[in-house]
Amino acid sequence: METRAFVRLVGEMLEAMDQRLAAARPVRDGFVVLSSDRFLFVFTPRADRVSPASVHQWLETNEAPAERLVLFSPDPVSDAVRGEVGAGGGTVVDGPAFVNLVQQLGIESPLLPSTAPGVAPPGHYLPTVERLEAILARARSWEESGVPALSLRFYRQAAALKPEYRPALVGVARSLSMLGQWKDADAAWKDVQALYPDDPDARLGRAVVLGALGRTDREIRSYRGLVRDFPDLTAAHAGLLGALIESEQWVEARAEVETMLRASPSDSHLRLLSALACEHTGDAEGARLELNTARALGLTPGAEATARQSVEASIRVARQRAATA
Repeated sequence: METRAFVRLVGEMLEAMDQRLAAARPVRDGFVVLSSDRFLFVFTPRADRVSPASVHQWLETNEAPAERLVLFSPDPVSDAVRGEVGAGGGTVVDGPAFVNLVQQLGIESPLLPSTAPGVAPPGHYLPTVERLEAILARARSWEESGVPALSLRFYRQAAALKPEYRPALVGVARSLSMLGQWKDADAAWKDVQALYPDDPDARLGRAVVLGALGRTDREIRSYRGLVRDFPDLTAAHAGLLGALIESEQWVEARAEVETMLRASPSDSHLRLLSALACEHTGDAEGARLELNTARALGLTPGAEATARQSVEASIRVARQRAATA
């Protein structure tokens, strides 16, 4: 594949994806691009040059989380490479999927098949409703594939096609949150709330952003309001419990986990969190009983250790956020 044309194609794709770049460099297999959101985009013109060892090298060299690796190639990659990327939670966009993406982005390249004569690129001349649904379907597909940079691009396209359309606006805000662009996400969720003040998704999304920005008191107030207005909304209860634990408000966390256990008494993970809350509020006997119940419900030693480590890590992160907020 002609190098100069491939470089141009990569540049046009990154521009269409609205990516802010932290670093970019050529490698033997193609081009490695690290975004400011810590996504690692690898563009390779020839899949036969890529091996599982290449995947390890990309991640180690760039110190990027495996789940944020996205491999692009016009050639189908090998099953071994696909498995290696997938094992870490990354995404592969190759072969026909790559060609389709380029066409969806409205990019033409001499390196790829042209759109058939007389056939419009996907979505360009469809009736407005059908076009809108087609764009949203692409956005959701990329969101589910763990590539929010692309889902954001298509959600924004849908929002431009139909301003104030709730699914598109929520998708934009959610994609920005997935990218870790918290200030932009906060503004996007505010836009949704301005149009749909009682929308639970918008209120949940805003609460998550407030937590990420270290505004813990406002985060907790937001979750409490959601729990009050939507008492059956599990995500609101889970968010409130997580925020209380991260801010080490164990008395309140214990009360919330007891509320959740009334709805899900057989949840071993909730039982463990209840045990932790008892431990931190000086109730050793309560902690012992809850822990025994959790184990009887199937909690393994490995799962218990992992959960405890996760709680400790989330508390450390929350302390750091609070210190820099």
